Amino acid sequence: MTLITLPIDEIRALLTAICRQRGLTADETALIVEEYLDAELCGVRSHGVLKMLALPAAIRARQGTPQIIQDRGYAALVDGQRELGILAAHFCTSLAIERAAEHGLGVVALRNAARYGRIAPFGERIGAAGMIGIIMNVGGTFAAPLHSNARALGVNPLCIALPRANAAPIVGDFATTEGVWSEVILAQLEGRDLPPKRFIAADGSYTTLTQQAHAVRTFGGAKGFLLNLVIEALCSALIGAQPAYKTQTEYDLGFVFLAFDGALFRADSGQVAQEIADLAAMLLELPPSEGEPLRLPGDRSRAQRTAALARGSLDVHVALWERLQRLAADPQAE
Repeated sequence: MTLITLPIDEIRALLTAICRQRGLTADETALIVEEYLDAELCGVRSHGVLKMLALPAAIRARQGTPQIIQDRGYAALVDGQRELGILAAHFCTSLAIERAAEHGLGVVALRNAARYGRIAPFGERIGAAGMIGIIMNVGGTFAAPLHSNARALGVNPLCIALPRANAAPIVGDFATTEGVWSEVILAQLEGRDLPPKRFIAADGSYTTLTQQAHAVRTFGGAKGFLLNLVIEALCSALIGAQPAYKTQTEYDLGFVFLAFDGALFRADSGQVAQEIADLAAMLLELPPSEGEPLRLPGDRSRAQRTAALARGSLDVHVALWERLQRLAADPQAE
């Protein structure tokens, strides 16, 4: 795999140029660039600067800014108006935090917005606000349910964020499938094989060849299948969006953001964050098994981010970098 090492500032400048040349404001650009850069810093290359390749088409599809179309106080339904996914997610995250601060619980459903990359950053915002966060959405139709080889469900990621007194929130973000389809797209671009035992061919056998990849299974047997199915229902039937198998475009998909304030059932909202911090401290003091240190969800990504920032550089595949350079050089390029 041909990787080139580039200064983070050089990558940021190129991504910024791609956004600004296509009419995004400085604030919009900063949110998008920093999110995709952060994914790279955290080692999540399938959700990093690769996602910039889809940005030109998403910018052309924009129709407006997110609007609340149903409001129940603690719960709101938002029409994204085909807004860029990261910008729509920031709007919904802020709204969920605001409503949770007022009502103890904030539930925000989003329809008609472009997909974004990771959902962990938005969970981090909820956790940093001292609240428990749950974020989920229906992904593309690439998931095969238990005992089937057919693509019928979304990859349906889930993020859970827990506030922690005097420390960064505990944040976990994962697809409810054995892999994510962006891994296939990235492997095709880089001209390499897929990881083993993650993607299946049409006959249900695992394959490492991108040209044979047909679907990705829901993870964890019956338990993972159920979790995937629950997310599909909550983010489609409950909010009036489409399940993955009925979608025509990404704008048919649905998203749900939940924030729980500590004062919902407790006299002091800080008690929740403190008790979660105590629980985390107990876990971190447990003796390791087989010499592997215990890590809390999000610790590995945080460590990778810290290391990358200390180096001041990132490794990017040459083919991806060339595609990004073309986007920056020509505002009409795809």
